[in-house]
Amino acid sequence: MNTSPPQDPHKKFGTLAISGLPNAGKSTLLNEILGVKISAVTHKAQTTRFAIRGILTRANTQMLILDSPGMLQRRSNPLEKTMARAVRTAFSEADIVLHLVDCARVRKTPVAKWQLPKHNRLFIALNKIDLVPKPELLKIISALHEHLESPQPIFLISGKAGDGVPAMIETIAAEMPEGEWMFAADALTDQPSKVIAAEIVREQIFLHYHEEIPYGMTVQTESWQESSKGLLLSFQIIVPRAQQRGIIIGRGGQALKQVAQASRLSLQEFFGTPVHTKFFVKVVENWQSRQEYFDEFSGSGQSIS
Repeated sequence: MNTSPPQDPHKKFGTLAISGLPNAGKSTLLNEILGVKISAVTHKAQTTRFAIRGILTRANTQMLILDSPGMLQRRSNPLEKTMARAVRTAFSEADIVLHLVDCARVRKTPVAKWQLPKHNRLFIALNKIDLVPKPELLKIISALHEHLESPQPIFLISGKAGDGVPAMIETIAAEMPEGEWMFAADALTDQPSKVIAAEIVREQIFLHYHEEIPYGMTVQTESWQESSKGLLLSFQIIVPRAQQRGIIIGRGGQALKQVAQASRLSLQEFFGTPVHTKFFVKVVENWQSRQEYFDEFSGSGQSIS
């Protein structure tokens, strides 16, 4: 006999996967939708390495939103294979796929070469519309309509400025299926706090070192302690070459101190409590081929509010 409580017919719950090529603005868009930064945003392409899962609750609708890594052409090492698997998982779980297109990048590229994903409920968002003159934007929209086999929603947005995003989310939320919410109304993500903390530190490293540190670098949260003084966190920065270790640390440790200070401020803002940090830099050649260094990328835990 089924004793589960009946569903609230007025509630909706669904999963939205944000897809797109590297640097299309997926992480920026996710953070804009949630109103808080949970996914690394940098000038570098392909900095998202696993499907960051955000939770948005508006009125009677709750959505689990996946910011998946950019679609990869190469899948040569276990890390890249894990990232590709994250994309496939995001697609398989999604009620709706929102494909994000950097219209400034594709303005002279035929739509047939855009690598649009296949999904039975595919919505398309033309991002960075503020960077394209209106006549060119109209041509892109016209070409896209001609290319699509069936009518599909096309949104015009600027993820960075927030233009068009609220209306887009309202439309997507209305299309979600009925169902009970899976998370608390104030939840922001179901990713473990340790993963989010490492993501915050990794973003600061990209922002501070620019081209000096490639994305063959990763960060792990080594320890997490809560006390009356706040959070006591220890991080391990992993680089593949000894030269990069020296760059991370900097002369007299000054470079690492700057990253530590910026990371601490970002961590305090996100977690809403004082944060005390320790950092260690470790050289591990070919860490991308060692499973223990990216097991956590696909992990999930209790939701963060």
